[in-house]
This record gives sequence, structure tokens and C-alpha cells, in this order.
Amino acid sequence: MGWFGRRHSRDGSTEPVAAQPDPGLPMFPDGARAARFASLAMRVFAEHGIECSYDDGFLRGSDGRSYGLTNVALVAAAGTDRHWRELLEQHVGGIVAAHATPRQRDLEAVGDRLYLRLWAAADLPHRPDGVNGFGEPLGEGLVGLAAIDHPEHVETLTGGHDIGLLGGWDVVRRTALANLAALRADDVVPLGDDPHSQVQLSIGGFFNASRVFTMERLLREDFLLEEPSHGVLLVVPNRHLVAVHPLRSAGMVEAVHTLTRLARAESEVPGGISPHVWFWRDGWVEQVTRSAEEPDTVELHVAGLLEVAMRELDLVEDPGDSGT
Repeated sequence: MGWFGRRHSRDGSTEPVAAQPDPGLPMFPDGARAARFASLAMRVFAEHGIECSYDDGFLRGSDGRSYGLTNVALVAAAGTDRHWRELLEQHVGGIVAAHATPRQRDLEAVGDRLYLRLWAAADLPHRPDGVNGFGEPLGEGLVGLAAIDHPEHVETLTGGHDIGLLGGWDVVRRTALANLAALRADDVVPLGDDPHSQVQLSIGGFFNASRVFTMERLLREDFLLEEPSHGVLLVVPNRHLVAVHPLRSAGMVEAVHTLTRLARAESEVPGGISPHVWFWRDGWVEQVTRSAEEPDTVELHVAGLLEVAMRELDLVEDPGDSGT
């Protein structure tokens, strides 16, 4: 709330006034526009019976829930202000419908709709029980939480009580992974003509990116890769997209550029997950890019698993960082 002042609107209520760009809503370069959007969001939520306060990109409801604004704000920022109310009405309507859906905690009833949903840990609205024993970590910064795929919405389970009602984490995890393994991509698309640097894209439904929790199956089914001996570079920029490049030659340098551009562009959409490149090998995952000091620049961090693989291919002599 420190980024906002207060002013009185025509109806006598107060609304936030941005003194500078809001880091919680970075899709709005104009801080005043971000403030107007956050204020309208609070009003629309209130009109549906959910009183909220704004807090760094989230609405904190009087019902104890947190409501992220990122996805709807990305759409709003790309359009005109006059469409904001319609967007928010649809957004809040979906939330109200989700609240009205009876909670199903019988494994027999929801077992075929139970999945792991991939999240960037930094984007979680609060620290759920799932990160402390009821979730599936994937490297540093990615985590899978149990989710039920309802007809009109996806319900993410963040409490140990809900997991317990479904039979405990081991049962939930086993069921969710089996369901992920059965999913298939809608389309697989090559990016680039050079086979040495080509990147392959897997495009699919809501849980397509979550299929990285069954990586061996994903590589085999979508990309015809059987146990890549030196691992793969990958990105999961949003929930619908996975892109990979098997590490084989110096073509990986150009592939990293392609993956980085793809991840940064496709993470700035509703359902965004991560703008970074990751390295997978034999079930282990490490983040291999990080933000650099120069604006709009990232660095490839050659260390750990990636360094080992690159040395096996004689692609590096000394460990270190190289800009991309």
C-alpha cells in the first residue's frame, strides 16, 4: 500500500492514487492507470459482496482469501480502459461461481480430475501448506500444488486438511502424476531451421506446462526424445506452453537466445509462470538464466548440472557466466 495515496471519489469513498509505477502491477507503465484499475477492481469485487483492500498486485478479501490481479490486469493493460469493467465483471463472476461450487473432497469423485498445477513459488499469494510437505518442488523456484479441474474453474488446494480428506499427499501425488502422464499436447511446433539450434514447442491445455512433472513421458510423447544423454534446456513461460532443446552441440548457444526470448515474451500473458530458462537431466532441474544488471538482459549461468553436461560435450573450459 506504500505506493498509493488516497483520494475521495464522487460517491465519497476513497480510492488509491499512484505516486509512481506500481511494482505489483508492472503491466501498467503508468502508475496512475494501475491505481485506477486497482480501484475499479475493488469496487467490482465489493459489488459482488467481497470487500477487499489492495496489496501489491493482490486484493486481500475480508473473507480471508487473496485474489491475484495479474491475469486480468495483463488483458486490461493491453486494451482500453472502457473495457475494464466488463473484464472485471467476467473475472469476479468466475470467482463467485467457484465459491458456489460444492467442495468435493472424495477421491472417487475427483480422482480423474486431480492434477499438479505448476506455479512459480514467488507468485504464490501466500505460503500454502503445500510448499511444506504437500507440494512437489521442481528446482529452485517452481512448485506443483494439487488442483481439481472443475468444469468452469480450476481449484488449487493449498491446505493440508484438504489433502488429508483426499487420502494424504502420497495418494494425491500419485493420482495427479498419473493424470498428467495421460495428457497430450494439442500441437508440437519446431522453432528454427537449423537442427543444431532448433527449439521444439509443445502447446496444450491448462495443465500442459505441468506435464514437466512427468518429464520423461513429455519428452517421449511430444518430442520423440528417449532419455537424452546430456539433458535438455527448457522453458515453461505459461501454463499452456513447454519448449525444449536437447543439449548436443554448440548450437545450444543460439537455442538459449531463442528460449530466452520466447520465455520472456510468453510469460507476460495470463497464466504466466516463468521468464527463465531451466536445465533438466535425469529428473533434476536447475534454473540456468538470471536477470543481469543491464536492462532487458539475462545471463546464462554455467554451473552445476549444466556445466557438467557442457564439459562432457567439450563446450566449456572454465566455469562462469556468459551474457545472452
